[in-house]
Amino acid sequence: MAPTDRKLRWLAALLACCAATVTAAQAPPVKGPTALPGTGEQPINLDAASSEVDYKTNTVVFKDVVIPGQGEDPASRVLLAEIGLVVLAVAIKKALVGDEWGADHRAPFWSWRHFSYFFAQDCFFIWCRSPLGFCAGTVLANSILRRIGCRIGRRTIVTQPLQCSDWNAVSFGNDCVVDGFLQFHSFENMTLKVKRARIGDGCTVGLGATVMGGAVIEHDTTLLPLSLVLKEMAMPPGIYQGSPAEPLEGSVLTGPPPASETLEHGQVTGQVTGQVTSQVTTRAAL
Repeated sequence: MAPTDRKLRWLAALLACCAATVTAAQAPPVKGPTALPGTGEQPINLDAASSEVDYKTNTVVFKDVVIPGQGEDPASRVLLAEIGLVVLAVAIKKALVGDEWGADHRAPFWSWRHFSYFFAQDCFFIWCRSPLGFCAGTVLANSILRRIGCRIGRRTIVTQPLQCSDWNAVSFGNDCVVDGFLQFHSFENMTLKVKRARIGDGCTVGLGATVMGGAVIEHDTTLLPLSLVLKEMAMPPGIYQGSPAEPLEGSVLTGPPPASETLEHGQVTGQVTGQVTSQVTTRAAL
């Protein structure tokens, strides 16, 4: 069997599982074979109900009627459905994308890899939106992101977890706060390119800042809001702002001081030393 046919069979099986899960989650409860039709759309269970006859109006009054949906916990069904959808999104990503593709890879436009990558992304966006939205801004979202392939350190907070959609290209250190946009894939000359971006320990990516693929942000670096880190930029520790991002004056040690500053410093030091030496010599002569 060709690799493409095998992948298509896997995809069809996963879609069938998805449809079965969604159908089971939305199916109405059944109250038993003796249930009688009521006034609503669903049958009302009269098995455990007691009745009294009102002879004045010639009607039968039922007590303790069990109405479908009451006495149950709908939250548990929703929770199970959400967990099942997250598991399916992770399974589709593992089957179609894998655990390695996306660190530094490319694929032709409209190829199988291009289609499967964005199909897995669509499943991630749709099925993981609710749980990740509920856990956004907390470390609880990291457990889902790690299962789907992201590398996220301890105590790191991602305020918009759905931004981590280039899973294998995400690499965050410990104690980071990421509140910006993550664009780790690009299209160049009809080619899909995905490259891992690395954010070191203790970094902060401000609100609305954008980090592109291949960037390396070293430890204890702060990226101010609305800044832009271009592809494959290397950023030493410091504070950056602007588009493209540039270090604030005095926040980054980019190298040794210029020769002019060193010369001026040496001249000043020599003058001060000469003055002190002459004063000490004069006092000794006296």
